Amino acid sequence: MGIGICIRDEEGTFVLAKIVSFPCLHQVAVGEAMGLFEAPQWPSDMSFDNVDFELDSKVTCDVFHARRDDSSEFGHAIASCKSLFPLSLQTPG
Repeated sequence: MGIGICIRDEEGTFVLAKIVSFPCLHQVAVGEAMGLFEAPQWPSDMSFDNVDFELDSKVTCDVFHARRDDSSEFGHAIASCKSLFPLSLQTPG
């Protein structure tokens, strides 16, 4: 399984890209959540700040912003993601 992450500047111009591979198979939704878990560390390692994250998975976004618990593998992956973000970003604005 693998995920792709890219960084764009404030005008949307491509800056950098990264691919992360995992030696396992997961459901697509779990892979999307794992991507969200990996994404914040990379810009932080490069001392980028004020970063907006955008996903291409509506399911992952909806569950991330939901206020319900999910005991599935996907739910646990989302809970891990939530621990990386301030509570104010976990609820839709």
